Amino acid sequence: MDDYQRSICYLEPYQGESISHYLGRWMNQEVVSISSSSSLSQQLRLGKTLWRWERFYFNPPPSEDELEILGEILELSQVQLRELFPPVEEPINPHFSQNLRSPTTKALEELGLTSANVDLPN
Repeated sequence: MDDYQRSICYLEPYQGESISHYLGRWMNQEVVSISSSSSLSQQLRLGKTLWRWERFYFNPPPSEDELEILGEILELSQVQLRELFPPVEEPINPHFSQNLRSPTTKALEELGLTSANVDLPN
């Protein structure tokens, strides 16, 4: 039996969860006193890395060093962190999530839909 005690800041990732969503959940915990990803990124000396990941910019993909630094504070292994990212070979459109919040004809076409078969709120 593993007697390892995690800190009060530990948050189990959901299966299939994105790094963006996970970081948001982690920072919204009452026990975490970090107001934004840019604050966390500065404290960890990662530059704008977390800002990019929150906005689905994964080019370049996360490095081993970045994952190690982030994993230490989140108490996640590099394997667990890698599961929060899309596969390296998967193309990412960083504007896709923005398009879903405010669907345009182009965003609907990306999904194989048209405004004729989607009931959009006024």
